[in-house]
Amino acid sequence: MSSVAPAMLHHIDHARRPMESRSVTIPSPAVDHAVFFLWNHAVALSAADGVNATSPMAVGRALEVQLSIPVHSLHVMAHHTEHYFVIFTQPAHQVNAVQRGSIQDDGDVFNIVSCHEHDHASFDSLMLYVRVVIDKVLMQFWSVEGAEEILGKRVRVDRLDSRTLERSHTKTFACWVWKNDVANIPTRHILGVLPCGVGCVEEMEGFSPPDKRVAPSSATADYAMLIHVDRVEDWTPPSPRSSHSGQSGLPSCGSDDDDKPFPTVVPASWTMGVKDGQRAERQQRPPRAPVDDLGCHGMPRGGHGRDQDGDGGSRGGGQQSWKDVLLRCGRAPALPLQAHPPRQRSRSPPARRRSGETAGRR
Repeated sequence: MSSVAPAMLHHIDHARRPMESRSVTIPSPAVDHAVFFLWNHAVALSAADGVNATSPMAVGRALEVQLSIPVHSLHVMAHHTEHYFVIFTQPAHQVNAVQRGSIQDDGDVFNIVSCHEHDHASFDSLMLYVRVVIDKVLMQFWSVEGAEEILGKRVRVDRLDSRTLERSHTKTFACWVWKNDVANIPTRHILGVLPCGVGCVEEMEGFSPPDKRVAPSSATADYAMLIHVDRVEDWTPPSPRSSHSGQSGLPSCGSDDDDKPFPTVVPASWTMGVKDGQRAERQQRPPRAPVDDLGCHGMPRGGHGRDQDGDGGSRGGGQQSWKDVLLRCGRAPALPLQAHPPRQRSRSPPARRRSGETAGRR
């Protein structure tokens, strides 16, 4: 280890690796075929006392003698979870081994069990329905399959958001995913795209090339994307109602679970171009004094409205368009009807008032 260059030690530093990872997958037809084969052709052997002091060859001979199975019809290999894993060429041999239940080898007893895809599995539920918004998604990945390529196996992609499906805008890409914990959704993801066919050596299936060739390395086209959590719906079934009262037989009072909405919905806040959990850097703009309403010589008062991006944004703050400004030049502001006082008749005669004005001028 001391001869390894310091630059290479950077690649094998365990502290740089994530502590835990989680993925979700749906078995492909090839995986389903493998499960069916294991059901009908494989068994697992475990030492009854937990101590394994034999070898796969000895276990194969015990199966041949005690179950009358030709040695060429089975394959025994050491197994990690159990002690041995046996594959039979004929399903009937697997059935006989399971019915036998156990074999002995030099006094050691090995229990035989059939294989199941859920062996040694723990179960969890994906109860969080999350709307995820992604910045800077390439147009060729604008689909459910593209979302699966970006988000990987961390989530189960259900569908595209309606606005994304309609493509009313291409600023952001939104989709709905199922997850058990939002903490497993990264805030930033880099997608490296390789040309088709690179990174692997063409060979016959099951036979490696004799010269142990390694495919040449290839450069990736990296695309950085920000992943925002926009909305979370918790579809966890509510707890059963409180027990009934022993006197009246009616549900006991004081339970607030029945009043809670289902599912529980929590909106999240995010900013385009900013990683979730970080504050956006405020752009330094010179202060601008408000301009009075001067018709064509000035803009009307009013704040700046938000740009409508199709995700619920709306224009506000009293901002007006250029048409409204120009139309204000050609028309005077009309007063409401109640603002005009009723016309009153003068008490003095018109002729006497005119004579008074003439005398004043003289």
